[in-house]
Amino acid sequence: MADGISRMQMPYLRQAQYVNRSPKEAPTAQKTPQDQQLTQLKQACDSFEALFLQQMLKQMRATIPKDGMFSGGSAEQMYSEMLDAELGQEMAAGGGLGISRLLFEHVRAAQADKAETKD
Repeated sequence: MADGISRMQMPYLRQAQYVNRSPKEAPTAQKTPQDQQLTQLKQACDSFEALFLQQMLKQMRATIPKDGMFSGGSAEQMYSEMLDAELGQEMAAGGGLGISRLLFEHVRAAQADKAETKD
């Protein structure tokens, strides 16, 4: 794919929104549209941080020299990609770098400012 995400990684990115849910974010019978938007925004921010961490790990791994004898070929590459995806998700779920929280707060504040100017 053009954005550096392989087809094998896409299911992991889709799962990130479900893995990172806390009990407070569990679906309820009645949610206001604003609550739904905030939940979707939080999930998008969490997924973004997981993807960012995954790409960071991938680039860090690329700096390690590969010896001919210990290079595992395509199987090792596939395993490394899946490992980076899983590590990225786990790191983001555990708080990560704080990018998700900062992005969420910034976008939420921007949306609130936009809503105030419409009134």
